[in-house]
Amino acid sequence: MSIDRSRWLLSFALAAFLASGGCWNGTGPPTGPEVEGEVTVSLLAVGDTGESREWAWLPSAQRRVGAAMEAADRQRPIDALLLLGDNFYPRGLGETTLVPRVAMNVVRPYCRFVDLSAPRSDEVAEACRRPPGERHRVPIFAVLGNHDYRELESPRLEAEVVPELVANWDMPRERIAVRELGGGVSLVLLQSMETVRRAQLLEDLPAAIRSARGPWRILACHHPVARTQSPDSEGRFEVGYMEEARRRIAEAGVPLQLVVSAHHHSLQIIEPSPPGQPLQVVAGGGGGSLHPITAVEGLRFASSRHGFARIDLVRRAGSERLVVSLYTTRSPWLLTGRPSLAARVSLALDGTLRDEEVSR
Repeated sequence: MSIDRSRWLLSFALAAFLASGGCWNGTGPPTGPEVEGEVTVSLLAVGDTGESREWAWLPSAQRRVGAAMEAADRQRPIDALLLLGDNFYPRGLGETTLVPRVAMNVVRPYCRFVDLSAPRSDEVAEACRRPPGERHRVPIFAVLGNHDYRELESPRLEAEVVPELVANWDMPRERIAVRELGGGVSLVLLQSMETVRRAQLLEDLPAAIRSARGPWRILACHHPVARTQSPDSEGRFEVGYMEEARRRIAEAGVPLQLVVSAHHHSLQIIEPSPPGQPLQVVAGGGGGSLHPITAVEGLRFASSRHGFARIDLVRRAGSERLVVSLYTTRSPWLLTGRPSLAARVSLALDGTLRDEEVSR
């Protein structure tokens, strides 16, 4: 056998091993300083994840990010996982693709977090080979992205049928819904694609924000509500949505500290502007193709790399702050290596923002 052929077979075998069954344990803890203080509530957030691959066993960016998120959870356990839309590229789910795509894009990359006790879980269980003792089942809150609407049946399948396969999948059927995490943290989940095309549908957003117990309130949606300086092909719709969403947030009359979204296929931190608007975090590096950095007003940090966001409520010296950390990953073709802390900021309850130490 030639040397070149031997190397090719060895590389092929290594790739197959790393990708097999979601059983890779080689990703170490995230690099960078840990959050200081008592962490009372934590969640991971990621979007633009559901890449479709012809050969599902090959390593993928989504699985690389999933392994990094598992490492973050092992270092300090989370309370929830938040999926920010475009869960199934390029057209969402169909009846014939439902089971293989849920296995590929939910169960395999997030094996550590899924609850496979649903009535139809046996149809996807093979994609997760973690022993029960190595899993950490947490609520998986999900919203829809623009690609999730391209098959007419996809929104219904994601909201109503995926829970029959993954017991802890929680996608609201309503356009706007509130979920309480406990510890004083509330999630407001918005199906933003509907409101991008019809911004007047945001009229219920202020009441939803007011109904959230808080005092810490986080709006989760697919589309950012920052002012885009170079709109994409949907820009004429998105500008109206962004302006209306900002107006409705201000109208709520109670603090909303953070908006976490995706859609830009990158990682971003966007400063509040004008004062009174929430901090914006874009966690769109979950596995889809990466895009050039979108020019938005108030951009404080940006990275066109795969990765995810971690949000921690931290108590220190008698006060609380919401700490937002962005982590990046390395090559999507290797499941080894550690997620690297790229940026970290924190918020006081009144919205006061400050940078936190990051080792680069």
